[in-house]
Amino acid sequence: MKKIAMCAALGLSVMLAACGQKQTEEIPTQPEETQAVVDTSWREGKDYLGYDVNDKNGARKLWVDFGAESAGVYEDNGTQIATLNYGQLSDLEYAKAGFKFEDTDNDGYVDISMPYVKSVFGNYTYHWIYNFVSREFMDKYSELTNEKEVLWLIANGILGQNSSRQITQVFNSTDIGVVNGNITLDGHVCKAYNIVDNGNVSARLYFDQDGEWYIDDGCRQIYSIIDSRDESYFFNGVCATERARAIAGYTLGDYYANPSGVSAAIIELWVAAGDNVSSISAGSIQNAVEGVVNAYEIVIDDEGTIRRMSRATNVFDMACQQLGIDSGRYSNIR
Repeated sequence: MKKIAMCAALGLSVMLAACGQKQTEEIPTQPEETQAVVDTSWREGKDYLGYDVNDKNGARKLWVDFGAESAGVYEDNGTQIATLNYGQLSDLEYAKAGFKFEDTDNDGYVDISMPYVKSVFGNYTYHWIYNFVSREFMDKYSELTNEKEVLWLIANGILGQNSSRQITQVFNSTDIGVVNGNITLDGHVCKAYNIVDNGNVSARLYFDQDGEWYIDDGCRQIYSIIDSRDESYFFNGVCATERARAIAGYTLGDYYANPSGVSAAIIELWVAAGDNVSSISAGSIQNAVEGVVNAYEIVIDDEGTIRRMSRATNVFDMACQQLGIDSGRYSNIR
């Protein structure tokens, strides 16, 4: 009995010893997640549009305040990170609907794509791309959204209706200088379109990156600036191209070398610029020029020498003055 009691006591002491040597394992507890409270009071009373974006800066909320002349871009905490000056928008609601953040240049950061709509010559989209990394507008370009309708509208408004008319874009032409679909007129990069009437190219339309339109009526390499008023189209000046400058620079020497050719070219330039010259003919110009020259050269000195007008005299200005055309409208091609 004693032996059993001793064994039990020994077993108990062994168990107690073993329990004393065991280390307690602590189970780590997960800290409670806390979200920072964003102060939204800065947006109170203002019409901001919110955008969820995600790029190399992480997922976040950006807010945009659209104004008549510019848009402000804000972080969720109210910090302004960009101001986009876009001028007077003709359709602010369209701009809001099309405004978006996207990685346009595939660098991992979001950019801003903003469309701008004009309706003078039909609806087309004008994009401004803003790069957040460089903090600058990196590109702007124009694409017609209803190209066929706009081209027909302008061609018919300028040249008159023609049910068989065809309009096609020019992609490459050494004759008129179109390369890969683009041509530069007076510093403006343009698309070019052939207007084909009865199987012949009667004119060319040009559409530049700023949304302006030009036309070469008769394919004379004189490019009229097209304007619009009361749903009608008219010419309002000409582009400063090589041929336009040559005509505005015609001298008396050029005139005497080819009186009819110089006179006809001057009328072409006046018509292209929008001057009302319906009552003026090439003969009218010749009569005007010769009248001025004869009046000058009728003077004879005491020795019988006839006074001669310099052959370097600008005959374009002379014709303008004699026939009531404002030569100041052509100052851009001097």
